[in-house]
Amino acid sequence: MSYIKLNSLEDGPYSSTYNNVELEIPAGDYDFSKSYIQLQCSIPSTLPNAGEVNLPFLTGIRTAATATSVSSLHPISLIKSCRISTDNIGTLEDVRRNNVLRQNLKDVMLSQAEKISQQNSTYNMVGNYRDGHNVLCRQIERNGNINSQQIQSPIRIDLKDLFSLGGLQGYRGSKLGITRIHLELQPEVMQVGQINTKNNTVQGIPVIPFAVGDTVIKCIYRQDRPCPFYNGLSINFPVDGPATERQVITGISYEVATGSYNLTVGAMTTALTAASTLSGTSYLSLGANLAFNINKVEIVLKKYNNPLPVVPSLNYRTFTTEEVNGFPIGTYSKLFYLEPECVNLFILFPRIEEAGIISVSDPELTYRLRVDNVDLTNRDVLVNSPLYFDRINMTFNNAGNDFKLKDLRMVNNPPFVGATVKNLMMICTPVPPTQKEKLLQVNITARVAIPRMILFKQCLRSVNL
Repeated sequence: MSYIKLNSLEDGPYSSTYNNVELEIPAGDYDFSKSYIQLQCSIPSTLPNAGEVNLPFLTGIRTAATATSVSSLHPISLIKSCRISTDNIGTLEDVRRNNVLRQNLKDVMLSQAEKISQQNSTYNMVGNYRDGHNVLCRQIERNGNINSQQIQSPIRIDLKDLFSLGGLQGYRGSKLGITRIHLELQPEVMQVGQINTKNNTVQGIPVIPFAVGDTVIKCIYRQDRPCPFYNGLSINFPVDGPATERQVITGISYEVATGSYNLTVGAMTTALTAASTLSGTSYLSLGANLAFNINKVEIVLKKYNNPLPVVPSLNYRTFTTEEVNGFPIGTYSKLFYLEPECVNLFILFPRIEEAGIISVSDPELTYRLRVDNVDLTNRDVLVNSPLYFDRINMTFNNAGNDFKLKDLRMVNNPPFVGATVKNLMMICTPVPPTQKEKLLQVNITARVAIPRMILFKQCLRSVNL
């Protein structure tokens, strides 16, 4: 077996209006379970001084060390819709609003520790030392004279997070012909913030006196703690006056005898005759024109060198999508058709305030479902009730997924909507396969308006090879 990497047919950078990607996979046998999409991303910025580097982070994926929890976006949120097709069969899967489905399913399928681990590995982030944020698209140097720099960072999205076929260890593309993957990107869901806005990052660190013309500033700080400085950081150093002088750090070393970091800067024009400390506004390096860019899309495939044994058919599950307008406060009732091969139903309520992805709704919403005029429960289901979680468990078990996050309560945080406690909300139910279409009746009573509702229907599929 070997790995191959293929580029998309279109060049980047991609945006909210230029967001379609086509990938062509040559005929052959692949292990899709070990294959993935790779997005080459950058966060460019404009800074006032030569050699200055800022520390941006993506607010949509941050894990902040604060008293409130922050809903995290998984990398799949960057891909709005996806389709996989072949020359010999045609379309195998076509999932619209795939990011809404996968984001919300992952939120309950992964524990908090698994989410943090996935973020750190998937986004290749550099952990920052003081305030719990994570840095992306920067090569940070905290020792020596090598300057920090802006870089391009890969974001990995496994094929199994896009397609049900993505979990196949033996994808027999030799029988299906050329495989084509179409992706619709949604880069605007990731918003950029800057760590340097935190006033307490270096506040209170002592500064040893220095003279005019000195190019090394000594700051007292314990060596067993993560270094709070980096090459390319712009700092307002205290000088006589009292005043401050702005300098960009170009070198860092630690002096054990004095217990200080020796920071190499440009020649100081004003002296500091008495010891002082860095203030809450000393930490600068704030860039302008920040943006999250997807510059290139690649697919990395694990390929079998020899053909796999022939199988008669390809059996898998996929999702069909039906998106409908929301409804005002009160009671809502509507009929939908379910495919004969539909076996699971997920109803999600993405809100515009939550990047249009996270499913949030009224914590006291009640619902009742009927299939072919038969009630699926003997009473209305109240969100967060035992019956509500029982229906979720039944659906996830029927779909072969884990359900780990028992506490679905979440607290929104900027850039999401305020600090209002809301509920991560989904309506789930298993349904039996039938010989003909099923008629689904959805009855919902809510105290708040529902802006949008999306039905994801998991269906059985079989393709003869």
